Amino acid sequence: MAVEKSFRYVIVLPLVDDIHGSLMAFFATSEHGEWRVDAQAPNTPFALHFIRGNWKRAWLGLSDTLTPGPCGFDARGHNRPDTRPMRLKITARPSPVDIRLSLQFSAFSLVAYSHDVNKQYVAYWAERTEREAQDLGKYLRVCYELPEPLSLGSEQPGGGSGAAKA
Repeated sequence: MAVEKSFRYVIVLPLVDDIHGSLMAFFATSEHGEWRVDAQAPNTPFALHFIRGNWKRAWLGLSDTLTPGPCGFDARGHNRPDTRPMRLKITARPSPVDIRLSLQFSAFSLVAYSHDVNKQYVAYWAERTEREAQDLGKYLRVCYELPEPLSLGSEQPGGGSGAAKA
């Protein structure tokens, strides 16, 4: 059974045209690893679903359901981050004055880690996903010629939050 760790971020930007197209372009070409549309979770006008990394078909390859697969390794024997099974759900909540994008990154591991290793694992993926969310904010700012950095907030499990400029 795969272990899932989730990381949530929020970006608020003014009303813009074709936010879906911009999001699709960014994640399909992300420097952090290419995302592809998750066929198991259909996109809607207010939610986009992506997957990245190694996934395999359940039930010995006979099912259409995808489950997390093993990570690939580099020449030194370290996990390659671009092969880590991940899901990304983006919800867009428009209001009369702005659009609130909520990003939920989920990283999967096929093994459970000890307490100390788990803390390092969570810190590593929290930093990677936050950097990708910040890069999205910068990309949207350039695409839509916005005058100020966009606000990026994190939503921690248990209700805590933080903010940074993207």
